[in-house]
Amino acid sequence: MSEPTGVVSGTRRGLLLLVHRIPYPPDKGDKIRSYHLLRFLAARFDVYLGAFVDDESDFVHREVLEALCKEVFLVGLRPTSKRLRSLSGLLTNEPLSMPYYRDPAMRRWVASKRSEGAFDAAVTFSSTMAQYTDAVGLPTIADIVDLDSEKWHEYAQRKPWPLSWIYQREGRTLRSVEEQIIVGQEAALLISDNERSLLSDDLAKRVTVVGNGVDTEFFSPAVHFENPFPAQERAIVFTGAMDYFANADAVTWFATNVFPHVLNKVDNATFYIVGSRPSEAVMRLQAADRVNVTGRVEDVRPYLRYAHAVVAPLQVARGIQNKVLEALSMEKAVVATRAAMEGISHDDARVATIADEPQQFAEQVIDFAARDTVLVNRHGRRFVEEHFSWEAHLSGLLPILERLGFAHALSEPHTAGAKQVAI
Repeated sequence: MSEPTGVVSGTRRGLLLLVHRIPYPPDKGDKIRSYHLLRFLAARFDVYLGAFVDDESDFVHREVLEALCKEVFLVGLRPTSKRLRSLSGLLTNEPLSMPYYRDPAMRRWVASKRSEGAFDAAVTFSSTMAQYTDAVGLPTIADIVDLDSEKWHEYAQRKPWPLSWIYQREGRTLRSVEEQIIVGQEAALLISDNERSLLSDDLAKRVTVVGNGVDTEFFSPAVHFENPFPAQERAIVFTGAMDYFANADAVTWFATNVFPHVLNKVDNATFYIVGSRPSEAVMRLQAADRVNVTGRVEDVRPYLRYAHAVVAPLQVARGIQNKVLEALSMEKAVVATRAAMEGISHDDARVATIADEPQQFAEQVIDFAARDTVLVNRHGRRFVEEHFSWEAHLSGLLPILERLGFAHALSEPHTAGAKQVAI
């Protein structure tokens, strides 16, 4: 994946970018968005990036980020100690996610750079990061991305007590934080009109929608890949981080309720679950007939390229599903639930097939899997080319940045220092 910018010194304005998870490699939903946001800002500003790292192996990507930024500050997360610290939210009536991401070292770094005059405005990514700019009085554009409060409410409906109580509480307290951010920051962003519609009219007026995109040059069917599947096999593919509840829940629903119907009609079909860190529940799915859990792969594109169908059977979903955009960009036949397509508005059934009931979902998958040759979905490719350009969506930030006094910095984006990076 190409990077259009590198570090430059001189007269460029400084800007703070705070991200709850290191924005590289762009291999899962939030990291894809934060990575492209970083690229967009780094083309126009000297970016001071502060981010948490929840996977020790991701520290090796510091050099990539330093090529984009003026300065990079990374803090490792120790999940066990952070979970214990997050329990303090029960005493302070906060969402548990706020103390989870509250870190003295990150706070000191932001305050130090602020006192040096390194930057005079900030962009925060996710609701948990706005707490750092509030502390030093920085004008802030808060990219809330999705209303995570709604996600926790939906999780609460699918979990037994006491998790249902904890998730319900998290949704309620986090919604209060999201509303405070929308009212208190210079600007707030959400990923889709559907997310904005969940707010009151007064709050919705304060929000700018900046959608996701897809890198159509990277996710291109024109690139040659070796076929990862055995000959004569009809591959049904799901991609995503497999330690994420919504993804694990989706593949469990499909493998249990849908795929047996597919096998009854297409006996050489195989369901491939492609993604990093599969949970124990996901690994147990391999006990079923013709279900394959790959774990992390170096490149998902070969699995998309040769799939007979790509499925997105999410029962709980927020915002825009990058996995759907990437599959469409690769000209794949996509079968998805209504929840998975919520942020991807389209009125052309040729782009993607929507099904919610197991039997209906299976029938649509069978239609694609039973074909002797893989369907080429040019309508899907054309759809993302026309509606999901990263540059076009992120350009929605420009009027906000101009309002904050950055008009001069925006006139000529910097494009030096480009290099190629494989993910």
